[in-house]
Amino acid sequence: MVFITVKHGANVETLFNQDCKCAALLRAIRDKCCNFGSSEIIDLSDKDGNVKDLRKYPNMTAKEVLADREDCVLIRVGEKLAKGSKRDSSKQKSTAGRGLNSGGVSGGGGAGSTAGGGSSSTAGASSVSGGKKLTGTSQQSHHSATKRR
Repeated sequence: MVFITVKHGANVETLFNQDCKCAALLRAIRDKCCNFGSSEIIDLSDKDGNVKDLRKYPNMTAKEVLADREDCVLIRVGEKLAKGSKRDSSKQKSTAGRGLNSGGVSGGGGAGSTAGGGSSSTAGASSVSGGKKLTGTSQQSHHSATKRR
């Protein structure tokens, strides 16, 4: 059986059949795991933070790109497309991924995410908490506000 495990949310894992085209797999992952609009670009990374870049191979089967029974982490790519616009490769922004959290997609504790919303060792990746990135100052003020209550 050909399947992959996609880690997302708060330690949630979902199995997906990889015997389909990469575009269909990404669409199925978005439908099942994502809680945001279709303008957000998603991809998968391995546990080491290597982005799989499935969007580059929309007509290849996912099993040609991903290993059988591979554990992947769902990431949001740092590029947004306007609705109805076509992607111009000469004007593309960086595709460094960001792990997500709080009702969306998460790095699942793997590559691209750290506990408490700090930055990770993956280039261009960061965790998001409540839709906002927590910096050291934000974490301290959030922690202080919680103590005062």
